[in-house]
Amino acid sequence: MTEPDIIKFISDGFERAKKGEALLVYSEVAKIQDVGKLPKKSHYPFGWIIYYALHQGHSRSVIYRKKMLMRYLNLSLRKPHKLHSMILTEAIRLYKDSSDAIYILRKKGEAREAIEQESFSLIRFLEMWNITNLREGDWRRKKVEGKTVLSTVEKLITQYTSELFNNSIKPSREFMGLIVKAENTYKDNAALIAQRAEIHLLTGREKEAVDCLKKVILISPSKFFYWHRLASLIDMENNLRLRMALLYKAVTSPGEEEFKGKIRLDLAEGWIKAKSYPQALFELDFVEQVYARNKWNLSPRFLELIASIPDMTKAENPQSIYMKIAYCAEDFIFDALPELETTKTYHKEPSVTIDKFGNKRKQPVAWRVTDASGCNYWFTPERFGISPTLALGEKILVKIHGEKVVSARLS
Repeated sequence: MTEPDIIKFISDGFERAKKGEALLVYSEVAKIQDVGKLPKKSHYPFGWIIYYALHQGHSRSVIYRKKMLMRYLNLSLRKPHKLHSMILTEAIRLYKDSSDAIYILRKKGEAREAIEQESFSLIRFLEMWNITNLREGDWRRKKVEGKTVLSTVEKLITQYTSELFNNSIKPSREFMGLIVKAENTYKDNAALIAQRAEIHLLTGREKEAVDCLKKVILISPSKFFYWHRLASLIDMENNLRLRMALLYKAVTSPGEEEFKGKIRLDLAEGWIKAKSYPQALFELDFVEQVYARNKWNLSPRFLELIASIPDMTKAENPQSIYMKIAYCAEDFIFDALPELETTKTYHKEPSVTIDKFGNKRKQPVAWRVTDASGCNYWFTPERFGISPTLALGEKILVKIHGEKVVSARLS
C-alpha cells in the first residue's frame, strides 16, 4: 500500500474500532507499525484505536495489553490531551487486573516466571506517561446512573499507593505533590487520606501517619478498619490504655465478626501484656467460636496467644473495663479538631426531672456559648472539668464535631 492508502486504511479503521472491531483493527495496524511504515499523520487515529482495543479487550492477557500501552507511548502525540487521559484510565485498570492475576497465581503456587509475566508497574508507566499531563477533567468526578464516580486522579492514587506499599517503594516528589493537592481537593475522601497515611509510614513519618488516620476517622467514624489501623500504630509498651481503647472502638464499629478476628487477637495480646488473663481468654474464646462456625483453621498467632494463658483461667467479659476506657479513643481523635473561641452567653441552672421509674434526677448546669459568627452551642461545663459558676462573658475554647461540643477549656 502507498502512504495515502495506509492513511485512509487507518482512518477507516478508527471508525471500525469505535463500532466494536478495535482488537482486529489494532492487530492490522500494528503490523504496519512493526515494518516501520506507520505515517506520522496516522499516529493520532492509531492512538485512539489502541485505546478502543484496550477498552474492548479487558479479557485479554496482561502481557498483550502491556504491549498495546508500549505501542501507544511510542507514538508522537500532543499532550495533555483527552486521548492521553483515556489511556491512563486503561493503565489503571490494567494494574488492578494484574494485581488480581498475581494474587491468584501465588495462591496456586505458580512459578516466579509465570507471575512476572502477569506483572505491570503503574509507577513505571506513569513516569513515561508524565504526571504533568493530567488535565482538569482528570480531577472531575462523574455521575453514572445517579451515583458519583471517583475521578481519574483518585483512582490513580489508590492503585499507585497500592504498588508503593506492596513493594516498599518510596514515593517520588511529584507524586507527593499530587496527593497533597488531591487531599485538599477531595476533603470528603477518607480513603485518600488513609492512603497518605500509608505513604507517611513508607517514609518513616509515623506521627504524620497517625494525624492522617485521626482525620480519616473524623470523616468515617464507622469504619472499623481505620480504628484498627490507627491502634496498630500506638506503642503497646508506653500507651497500652489508648491502644486498647482504639481496638475497642474498632471491634464495636459496624462490620461482620468474620472480619474482626485480628482485632480481637490484638485485644487478647493487650490483656496478656497487662497480665489480665481472664479478659484475654474471653477474646480468644470469641475468636475460636467464630472460626469454628465457619470451619476455619486457627492461625498460628491464636495458638501462640492461647498458650500464654495460665491453666485453670476462667474467661471474664471485659465489657465494663472497655466502657471505662472508651473515652480515651474519642479524646485522642477529637484532639485533631481545631479550637474555636466562644463566649459564655447564657447560664441554665440545674433542674430536677423525674425518670420513667419515678426517681428524681438533678440535671447539671448547662451553658450556652456563642462564637464570632453568632452560632450557639450548648454543653455542661462539669463534663470538661470547668467550674459551672463562672460568669457570663467568660471566653471558652471549644472543639465542635457533628454540631456538638466535644472539648472545652478556658481561654
